Amino acid sequence: MQLPIEIDELKEAFTYYCENSECIYYLDTTTGKIILDNGSGDPMNIDGNFLYLDGYSIEEFPNKKRFIRLPSNKSCDEYYELQAFIIEIESQWLRNKIENTIDSYQAFQRFQKILQREASEYEWSNFRTKQLEKLVLKWLESTEIETQG
Repeated sequence: MQLPIEIDELKEAFTYYCENSECIYYLDTTTGKIILDNGSGDPMNIDGNFLYLDGYSIEEFPNKKRFIRLPSNKSCDEYYELQAFIIEIESQWLRNKIENTIDSYQAFQRFQKILQREASEYEWSNFRTKQLEKLVLKWLESTEIETQG
């Protein structure tokens, strides 16, 4: 099935949706829009427009195939991303320094300081963007949904 999905919206939902969140994100298979259900009334699309479902919640909506629940980010923890990033660092010295840092207290804050001093924040941001895009495209593939365009 092909849908007019905004990949950036899907990436945003993947970024902010984690298990401890009160919000649940869905893909509406009729519109290609990302739907946010915070459990306190009618769900809305990511632009803030309400989606009226004749009094049904998304979970009890009669057409079960209309909404596909997005997977949550298991822990909302960047530790695994940090490990994957470290593998791609060419400098053995920098790789060792960051490896030692992420196994310590306040790992992410220390990692950020090292990036500011020794490496490029841009590289980290670019890496995370690429990883997120891979994750989103892999998930879409698993749902057998293709994007239009």
